[in-house]
Amino acid sequence: MAFCVLVLHGPNLSLLAAEEIDPRLEARASELGVELLVVQSNGEQGLLDALHAEADKADAILVNPGALAPMAFALAEGLQMLNLPVVEVLLKTLVPERGPSSLTGVVKQQVHGLGVDGYVRGLELLVPEGKPAMEQEEEEQDEVEAPKGKTIGRGAAPEKKAPVASVPTTTLTRSQVSERIKRRLKGQETAEALAQWARETWTGLQRGAGCEAGAKDTIENVLLTLMAGAKASDAMLVAQMAKLDR
Repeated sequence: MAFCVLVLHGPNLSLLAAEEIDPRLEARASELGVELLVVQSNGEQGLLDALHAEADKADAILVNPGALAPMAFALAEGLQMLNLPVVEVLLKTLVPERGPSSLTGVVKQQVHGLGVDGYVRGLELLVPEGKPAMEQEEEEQDEVEAPKGKTIGRGAAPEKKAPVASVPTTTLTRSQVSERIKRRLKGQETAEALAQWARETWTGLQRGAGCEAGAKDTIENVLLTLMAGAKASDAMLVAQMAKLDR
């Protein structure tokens, strides 16, 4: 059976999903060799109902709670009870006055502010390097322990011990990321080279590489934007530098 990703679109995303998001996701999913199960709802109850109804079929979840993000605590609880990897996507960065997403700390990763590109990036995070994530884990990990706790609507997946990976010893700072962006803006570095550096650096952070205190979330979000390569316009790069300067 193919690796299946449940895609949950939140409020007011029906038209955009049908015309822009879903076609791009389907194209990328086909390249990655995975299946998508797509549901859209304008309310938290609808998203929760879909989560309960479709959990048996899903191997991972890609969710955009939309305007519900700061207050979707029931959805956060439902996702937390599942033994599945989850990535949250938001088309825009949350306004600070509204507070953080309620899914913070529950999901594997958050991809905010990349527009439709964020959905594609979120799918790639769940299915890294074109290979279903669960297959990759099975090849990389050789010890399995019985899982603890309950799951919703599906048998518990085995809990596996991650292999020991080499971790860079240097500490990444906001100024270092800004300098790489400046090099790209000055034409001293290609978009592809910057994207490759961002991808490798982001991976290092996921493996525990050092990062400037209090700046990890900001740096990770900027790196995700830089991974877009040529799609990241000069205006987008300048905006990312502004984020790093805050």
